[in-house]
Amino acid sequence: MLRRRFVMRVLPVLLASTLGACVLGDRKIMLDYPPKADSGVVSEAKAAPAPAATGVEIALAEFSDKRGEKKVIGDTQNAYGMRMADVIAVNDVPTWVTGAVRSEMQAAGYTVVDEPSAEEAARVLMVSGEVVKVYTTAYWSYEADVRFHALVQKGETVLLDKVYSGEGSEGTNWAATEKAYGHSLALALQDAARKFVGDLRALEN
Repeated sequence: MLRRRFVMRVLPVLLASTLGACVLGDRKIMLDYPPKADSGVVSEAKAAPAPAATGVEIALAEFSDKRGEKKVIGDTQNAYGMRMADVIAVNDVPTWVTGAVRSEMQAAGYTVVDEPSAEEAARVLMVSGEVVKVYTTAYWSYEADVRFHALVQKGETVLLDKVYSGEGSEGTNWAATEKAYGHSLALALQDAARKFVGDLRALEN
């Protein structure tokens, strides 16, 4: 019992000192997808939608970026919750989001056409979108929030018009690492993208 009380008293101090030592300096992240599971651990994001019928084609347009800040995608905090440095995206955020949506649609069985001709765009579902938010932070644990606005059309008819939000976390923040920030963001994007594909599948019914 005494040992447990000692650990419970010392742990916050150790965490605070760790946070204080590791929050200085910007984190530059190469955004990746899909999130990599460590040691075979299954992602906490939503399960992938069931495969679609083979041969269903969907045209996908590159998502635009509606965020006010294009490069900064997060922050580091000290033990007092004060912002100390930025998390910066090295690669293009809209391309990252578009690629994730493409990946999840393909995993669900759709055939994705990235640059449809006028004839293709008129006969298949057309998916376009806007990146609304991509942000990660960490105090005691990592937190990531990804949101995008998706639009699904068939010709001039709008079938789906919705903002999708996803959350993800690497877990306890021990050292404010670039890898952990990136993994949290990938989990959040996977969560949002799979929610979108679930709604896309519902359009088939």
